[in-house]
Amino acid sequence: MMHSLGYPLLWLWAGGHQRYNRLMARLGRKPPAVAKVRIRPETHYRRACDQLRRLDMALLWRCSRPRLARLVIGLFETALRTQGKASEQRFLDGLRREWLPLDDGGAPVYLAGDPTAPAVLVAHGWEGRAGMMQTVCQPLLDAGYRIILPELYAHGGADGRSVSFFALANQLRRVEARYGPAHCVVGHSAGGLIAALAIQDGLRCRRLATIGAPFSLRRLLRRHFDLCRLSAAQQAYCLGSYRARYGLSEADLDAGRWASIAQPWLVCHDRYDQTVPLAEAEAAALAPGARLCLTRGGGHLGVLRNPQLLAALRAFVDEERP
Repeated sequence: MMHSLGYPLLWLWAGGHQRYNRLMARLGRKPPAVAKVRIRPETHYRRACDQLRRLDMALLWRCSRPRLARLVIGLFETALRTQGKASEQRFLDGLRREWLPLDDGGAPVYLAGDPTAPAVLVAHGWEGRAGMMQTVCQPLLDAGYRIILPELYAHGGADGRSVSFFALANQLRRVEARYGPAHCVVGHSAGGLIAALAIQDGLRCRRLATIGAPFSLRRLLRRHFDLCRLSAAQQAYCLGSYRARYGLSEADLDAGRWASIAQPWLVCHDRYDQTVPLAEAEAAALAPGARLCLTRGGGHLGVLRNPQLLAALRAFVDEERP
């Protein structure tokens, strides 16, 4: 479509723009700092990118509404693979790595600890990596737990290019089928949402802990629709298509769906989280066995290093230890 045709041209223009800035900086006509600024279409030509997206959506809306919905939902379910830190790789290198076959490829699973010890299944977030959960896993390993740390499909070193939350929930159930039920499941960000979906679909565990997890599919979809520059009518159509694809009711899109989770549930959230609203954690904490743990400092990603969170998580996992 028009965005696919125009975007490479914007990149060429951005390259010329950057070379021009560097030349002007060498000649002393612009500050030296200007030469270090990386020019990208999304940052410097945002209006042009938005106009191309709107044009694409308008053309698809007129030509084929189902195709528009497939494109938008496909983009929603495509995660950007992010580069891991050296410390994360060193941590993973110290764990045992196994390969879990899935319907369309497979994904690595990292294991550590005494095979007879109570297991903790740990799930990273959307566009995250298994190694990001190092700060959560290490204290639990030191406490004598067995760690099961899968790389989510279409993330990190796993196969795949796109995946739904529901397919990832199925992946967690396959992990459980292979390695046995977990004493506790811990999920960060979308990993918490995926863990909750898996539990509702039959994943066996005694306890659940979520960290900065989004619980409103409706909000996630609306935010994505806004990024795609969809009109109100286009958003309503794509939302209906998403519901039809996965057999969801209106209530399934909101945080109230989690009231059916009966396991003891620690809902952790940082007050400075700018990615997921606190209101979603508060709504999830209304589930029968849930309680809210609020931290102050770290935000959405940094909370994984928050001592208050790690202490609360350790105490929660220790409760009713087999």
